[in-house]
Amino acid sequence: MEQVTPNPADILVVDDSEIMRHMIAEILKNSEILKKDDAPVATASSGEDALAKIANRKFKVVVTDNNMPGMSGVELTEAIRQQLHDQETIIIGTSVNREAWIAAAFKNAGANRFISKEEAHMLPEMIAELAT
Repeated sequence: MEQVTPNPADILVVDDSEIMRHMIAEILKNSEILKKDDAPVATASSGEDALAKIANRKFKVVVTDNNMPGMSGVELTEAIRQQLHDQETIIIGTSVNREAWIAAAFKNAGANRFISKEEAHMLPEMIAELAT
């Protein structure tokens, strides 16, 4: 049976760091595991920006940093799950910190998984696993 995975165009990467947004988007766009598409991975520079984009379009996957000015990634996760009543979107929290409390906070907010940014190269495999 063929593995069904989201198109990269169905993924929103949220990070206040332009370098990290670009790096994660490139990892996802260039992945052999995820199906390629001409449309780029969508990006947002803040939790508020992400919510505005999500209000206009349904994403299958949201990859969000935690430590951002304004709304944190944990708060964004809570907003997606509670305010938007969206239980279907796959949410993966990220952080440069590998502390257990951050992973627990994402899980308690409704995220599917947490991954440290230094392990970002594993995101395509994680998304493919969660999408099946």
